[in-house]
Amino acid sequence: MATEISLENVWFHYYPQTESREKWAIQGVDLIFQQGEYVSIIGSNGSGKSSLACLINGLFIPTNGNLVINGQHIEDDQGRWELKQRIGMVFQNPDNQIVAPSVLDDVAFGLENLGVAREEMQKRIPHVLELVGLSGLEKKEPHHLSGGQKQRLAIAGVLAMQPDVLIFDESTSMLDPDGRHHILQLMRKLHLSGKTIIHITHQATEAFLADRLVVLNKGKVMLDQNREALYANSAQLTNWGLDVPISIELHQNLLAKGWNLSHRIENEEQLVSEIWTYM
Repeated sequence: MATEISLENVWFHYYPQTESREKWAIQGVDLIFQQGEYVSIIGSNGSGKSSLACLINGLFIPTNGNLVINGQHIEDDQGRWELKQRIGMVFQNPDNQIVAPSVLDDVAFGLENLGVAREEMQKRIPHVLELVGLSGLEKKEPHHLSGGQKQRLAIAGVLAMQPDVLIFDESTSMLDPDGRHHILQLMRKLHLSGKTIIHITHQATEAFLADRLVVLNKGKVMLDQNREALYANSAQLTNWGLDVPISIELHQNLLAKGWNLSHRIENEEQLVSEIWTYM
């Protein structure tokens, strides 16, 4: 079953009972996420990205407005059930999600809480460990894993519960370049398998890997465009305290100077290759 998530004029305040309502974390957000999309939500620190992620995942309840999943409001029992079954979230620090003494036990933990039969667990766990590249490490203690491996273990634990939607909340920010590369590759692989990917990040370079980009600033949606439209006008990101990726800035400058390059590049490697060929 496809999963659609709608935020309808959502407002969120951490202290809704206080008299002061000046500090809204989220202000009047209207967004729809369709099954199979790859969306980046990008914003500078304090823009409300993590608050929005927690609202989408149901960890926070809107102060005003509605969160609807497959037509069911999350205030309803059916809506809460849909949310728990269909949305998984990977946090910034994997240590906050790892709870068991071994890789195998950690992936099994969520399944046991869901009441999944042991026979089914024995099918799912090897599959997700292979998918994230941790096969053969079933007996390893998590504190002996690298940062990238820990994050992949956290992802495996979420994947084992078979959600339709995966939210990655700054899930690469604590990793070295190699670890970051592996996680971003995994996001793309999961998207190609049909999962909805919502990637929360402050890194424009990572955000442009998605097909759709949402720019958040002071809790408000400033921009919601597909990658091609924003790529052509990427300089506007500076209006909200974000940096334009160097590769995109260089590419657009070379095009302006008449270089015969592709209209859009997918990554830095492609740009280097095209410049080398051109020269």
